[in-house]
Amino acid sequence: MKGKVGRAFDLLFNRGAGAIPVRGKHLSARERLSLALRGALARRVTVDDGERSYHFECNREEELYRVRTLQEKEPGTLNWIDSDLRPGDVFFDIGANIGLFTIYAACRLKATGMVYAFEPHAPSFCSLLRNIELNGLRNRAQALSCALHAEDGFFPFNYRVLTPGASDSQLDSTSTAEQAKFKPKAVELKQGISVDTLIRQGVVKSPDLVKIDVDGNELLILQGMKKLLSGVHAPRAIQVEVNPRYPELLDYLESTGFGLAERHYTVYQERRLAAGDYTPEQAGYNGIFRKD
Repeated sequence: MKGKVGRAFDLLFNRGAGAIPVRGKHLSARERLSLALRGALARRVTVDDGERSYHFECNREEELYRVRTLQEKEPGTLNWIDSDLRPGDVFFDIGANIGLFTIYAACRLKATGMVYAFEPHAPSFCSLLRNIELNGLRNRAQALSCALHAEDGFFPFNYRVLTPGASDSQLDSTSTAEQAKFKPKAVELKQGISVDTLIRQGVVKSPDLVKIDVDGNELLILQGMKKLLSGVHAPRAIQVEVNPRYPELLDYLESTGFGLAERHYTVYQERRLAAGDYTPEQAGYNGIFRKD
């Protein structure tokens, strides 16, 4: 094996601390290098906020970026969890991805509390499972790979990309939250189910707090929890990613008795607002809704 590819292969496979054993003699040098680089990137990253430490396994650049920006990207979400979450609460993390907020919330709960983490994207779901185990939170965080929806049934889940930590894959659609069409890298027949059905069947407990960030599908999921939102066991607060393209979301929440109490922006949105790229009315935001 000669050249730069061969030398990199030798370094990573034969001398690297995290070398990956590859069986079979039919992989090309470039394929073996690709596998080696994946192994070289795999690492455990610890984030410390001064009170607690959170541990994550990162196998891809997308995961590493998410972990490294945990305390910077959505400070409003962290502040909301800090101020509203109580030790014995049930917390729904809908759109959990690799589990950043799942881990953050679960570390603040006691034995009677529980985080239900919903993530239908299979590669991200695998990372979510690993991160729950890595933090020793099996008894305080349960992961569900079903796709929450307004209806119960099976629908095509269209993968925009197949890497963990990615976003914008869609259930029964090939358009992103920004209405950009994409050609799926893969399609899975995925179970869609409503929150109301899960609660009625006793699969999950009624939540005290709900976070929803699902790439434009927020309204469909909220419609699937109408009994919960309108009932006596309604959550104290819901944080929803609000896209100005879907004004009906605010009307729907108001019809269930939830009003917008506050809003906060991601760091990216703050920068766009400061640059004058759009007005607050045009910008997406995380809205915190409470019973009127």
